[in-house]
Amino acid sequence: MAPALALPRWLEEEVGIELASQIKVERWKQRGPHGLAFGISQALADLVDSALGPAALDQLTEAAGDPLDESGPLVRRLERVLRAAYDPTYPDTVLLEDLDARWLRKSVMHALGAAFVPPPSVPVPAALRGPLATALRVSLENRRQSSTSLARVLVATLKQFAVEHKQTALLENIARGAAEDPTSATVLARQLQRLGFRNRGTVAEWRSWGVEDLVEDELEEDRTIDSPEPICVLGEGDLRALEDILARLFGIEWIAPATPLRLVVGDPATAREYRLTERFAVGESIRHARFGLGVVTERTETTIAVQFDDGVRKLHQGG
Repeated sequence: MAPALALPRWLEEEVGIELASQIKVERWKQRGPHGLAFGISQALADLVDSALGPAALDQLTEAAGDPLDESGPLVRRLERVLRAAYDPTYPDTVLLEDLDARWLRKSVMHALGAAFVPPPSVPVPAALRGPLATALRVSLENRRQSSTSLARVLVATLKQFAVEHKQTALLENIARGAAEDPTSATVLARQLQRLGFRNRGTVAEWRSWGVEDLVEDELEEDRTIDSPEPICVLGEGDLRALEDILARLFGIEWIAPATPLRLVVGDPATAREYRLTERFAVGESIRHARFGLGVVTERTETTIAVQFDDGVRKLHQGG
C-alpha cells in the first residue's frame, strides 16, 4: 500500500539529524513523551517547510494532522509511539540509554504515515566512479563560490559525465530533478552547506582547508578568523561523501562487473593424475597439470573428452 505521504529519499538524512537533535534536548530537559512528541512534530514541520516548501507542509498536515497542534492527532500518535523510548522505571522523564536511531526514525515515519521514496534507480558501472571523482575534484577547485553556485556546477558536471559516458537513464533523472520543486540543484546546495561550507575557523583550520589567502598574514595557529561569507572547505577526503549525496539525489547505483561463474567439476578426493599412458572411464575425475580438475564426459578408444572449469577439452589416452 502506498504511503499517505511520500518524502524524497534525500530528506532521510536530515530527518535523522533533526531526530537526534530532539533526543539530545530531551535528555537534558526531560519533557516526557508528550513534550518530545510535540518537539519532533514542530521540528519536522520546520524541516518540511524549509526543504520542500509550504505545499509539502500542507500535504503533511492533510495526511497526518496539524504538526503544530499540541493536542492534535499527530502529536498524540507520536506520543504513543515514543513511550517505548523511555526507561520503564522512569516512564515520564528518562530516555533509554541505548535508544536505536533507526527504530526511532522508522517509528516516527510510521506515525506520520510517510515513507522515503528514492528516485528511479540508475545502474552505473563501478568502473566509472573514478572518472566521476576526477570531474568532481575539478569542480571543487574554486573555493570562493557559494553553495548555490557550486551546486549548479556539480549538476552540470554530472550531466557532462552522463553525456560523455552515454548514461541515458542518468540524464533522464537529472532532467527530472531540474523540473521538480525544489530543484535538485537547490537540494544539493542545501546539503553542501551542511557538508562543507564554513565561515569561521582557526588559522590552522583555514590552512588545512586550503584557504591560505584568508590567513596569510596570521602567525597564531589557534586564533579564530571569521570569513565575510561561507567558504567551500570540501577536500579530497569529502569526495566520497559528495558522491554519496549525488547518488541519493539522482538514483545512482554503482554496479560492479559480474564475476564469471566458474563451474566446479571433478572430485579432488578421487581424481587421478592425467597421463598419456593411462585409460579413463566416463564420469571419472582427473587432474591435469595445466587445466586443473576435470571430469571425463566422453571417450573413444584413443581419446577422452574432459569437462574442465574453463570448457571441454579432448585429450589422448592410452591404447
